[in-house]
Amino acid sequence: MLPAAVAGYLADAHRRNGVTLHMNSAPAFEESPKGVDAILDGQRRSADLLVVAIGIHPNDHLARNTGIECRDGILTDANGVTSDPNIFAIGDVARQSHASVPEGIRIESWQNANDQADRAARMILGLEAPSSTAPRFWSDQYDMKIQIAGMPDPSAELISHEEGEHPLWVFETFAIGVNRPKDIHRFAMALADPVLAATTTDDKKEPVGATVRHRLGLCPPLADGELHKVLTEVVGDIVLVRQGTEHFALQDKCPHADASLSEGFLEGGRIACPLHFAEFDLVSGAVHGGPKGCSRAKAYRVEVEENGLYLHIPVQAEA
Repeated sequence: MLPAAVAGYLADAHRRNGVTLHMNSAPAFEESPKGVDAILDGQRRSADLLVVAIGIHPNDHLARNTGIECRDGILTDANGVTSDPNIFAIGDVARQSHASVPEGIRIESWQNANDQADRAARMILGLEAPSSTAPRFWSDQYDMKIQIAGMPDPSAELISHEEGEHPLWVFETFAIGVNRPKDIHRFAMALADPVLAATTTDDKKEPVGATVRHRLGLCPPLADGELHKVLTEVVGDIVLVRQGTEHFALQDKCPHADASLSEGFLEGGRIACPLHFAEFDLVSGAVHGGPKGCSRAKAYRVEVEENGLYLHIPVQAEA
């Protein structure tokens, strides 16, 4: 799945955290009243609990029984259409046609499931297909947020590699980073359809309605572009950011995922979520490029005075 350089780095990270890896081994397991015994490399080990993580096998039996073409999954085109034009298949079970993969490909990720549903629904309704997006994957392991943009190829040639605590590997059609969300996001945007990247909404409209001022106190001076998490008594955690001479505030929790926007990064006039890269406008909280169902973030106007910063809380939110 991953090139050797990346796989080796991750294997070393597991070893540093006390994990013993057995490669090219064929384990056997025996249950007992006391738990499970594992016979591995000629040695027997006992445990109370055994966790087996071996991936999935697509359950395409129903489709096979109806005569729909299958091959380790249900064969579909890019819009989810099967060999029966009246039947669609989406999700992990669907093996989609792909220009660079003659046998098709199954992509097991949240993003692909969302994109497939969108494309299939548009096809059924006779609407224009959405622009393509670059596949994205992530995994949280220890203190590492491993993120991938594009389809990884274990045989791909490495173009560039940045070492250090937060490494980045760049290949021709994909990139892999450890705690490098900004770089992975920009690589994915470069791979994506430029029309999609340029999509905008009416995101410059400030929140309207009656507000009450809430003093944040003497917050530490922020560098231009710095994100800072602040706990407030009235609306909980917010992310505070300075851009130029102005300050902005959004709810800190991403509306779609269990992620802190203060751990994200600025992309123009928006904060990008460090997990799925949805971008939220600093002025209105409007969402761009988020997964289906991702709502806008709550945005708050910020006033700067000599004695500190003041947050304008909409009356309904304050109540």
